[in-house]
Amino acid sequence: MKDSRNSKASQTKQSIRKSAKKLFVERGYKGTTVRDIASHAGVTTGALYAYYKGKDEIILDLFRDVFTREWSLAFRLDTSCTYEEYVEMNAIMNVNLAKELGYDLLQVYFTSQGVLHDNRSLIIAMDQQGYEDYDFQLIDSIRQRYQLQCTSEELADLFMRAERGVFLDWIISKGSFDIGEATRKMLTPLVRGLMPAH
Repeated sequence: MKDSRNSKASQTKQSIRKSAKKLFVERGYKGTTVRDIASHAGVTTGALYAYYKGKDEIILDLFRDVFTREWSLAFRLDTSCTYEEYVEMNAIMNVNLAKELGYDLLQVYFTSQGVLHDNRSLIIAMDQQGYEDYDFQLIDSIRQRYQLQCTSEELADLFMRAERGVFLDWIISKGSFDIGEATRKMLTPLVRGLMPAH
């Protein structure tokens, strides 16, 4: 009996997630209400609230699954990785995110500036594995190994801005180019340009 209830709960939650994803893409995040999601999923608003506190929590759940899988790639690297390995890991992650979320849902993420109603960043709210700290350790080790002419904080900021630019361009072009190759072409010269002249 308990397994049957768990299965039904899992199906209901999955239905809510699918409906939310579809409506966020069609109507935008702000244009979609909790009532819209519940109605589309075939559940009452009260039933939806049994699973989620609101649409912020739903979008977090949608992105968390995808980002958590992709962040696992970073955990395969250690602090002895080369900058080429780090760039390749980012390129692979970006390709996977683009395939799984598509430009419509990524557009929702980027046009909302990745910020929830309570002003928390989506990335920070999703990061329950310590990805951001680990990524910073990788960046710091790359900066030191290659004696890059910047601080680790500056390098992390440059990587984030470059990748955001690649994603925004990819979204604007409706996914018309290889985001992995664009990531490589953006991040590789960024690192090389910070290397000391010999």
